[in-house]
Amino acid sequence: MRTDPLASPTGFPFKVADLPGTVAEPEVYAQRRRVCEAGYLRVPYRKQDGEVGYRCPAEPPSAYVRKGGKVEDTAERRCVCNGLIAAIGLASVTATEPWNPSRDHRAGPLVPTCARRPRP
Repeated sequence: MRTDPLASPTGFPFKVADLPGTVAEPEVYAQRRRVCEAGYLRVPYRKQDGEVGYRCPAEPPSAYVRKGGKVEDTAERRCVCNGLIAAIGLASVTATEPWNPSRDHRAGPLVPTCARRPRP
């Protein structure tokens, strides 16, 4: 167990359980597709047209930079939203990426053994 100040896109330090086969391992994390699906921790920013947009350092770096963020702010950031949702049994399932228990790393460093298939 370690405290990681970079794991959360908010900069709030999270406890990370260094368990084999989870996104706490750099090799496993590198295989995970970065995506901001839930968006609970996005922060507002002013777009060039004056409208308000939202970005998250855990989203794909190219998207974050396109929204005016700095690429260095995306380094080592983890999707805490998906991890917290998975920890209560609501792992993210999409049409193109159905739930697969052998590949479900969404609970990741927060609670890596709690991701369960959502009930129908």
